[in-house]
Amino acid sequence: GIFGNVFNFVVKNFFDFINEYRIEEFKRLVSHEQYKRYTFLALALEVGFSSKTTFNRAFKKFTGKTPREYFGSEGDMQLEGTS
Repeated sequence: GIFGNVFNFVVKNFFDFINEYRIEEFKRLVSHEQYKRYTFLALALEVGFSSKTTFNRAFKKFTGKTPREYFGSEGDMQLEGTS
């Protein structure tokens, strides 16, 4: 019914809200020198993603690009754990 539809809408938007913050935190960490030795996958897990697939899907949704496309050649060394 209506309650189920509203509940599903709220839950979906809540997860989008959380994942958008996770992506922003991920991008912030990538730019910090102390995290340069981390792979993208390690950073994704650090900000709260539970899998590579979930991270990649959310990253593409909120940036319009894959991590490799977004960070370009500067991120190539960090991409061993993602794709």
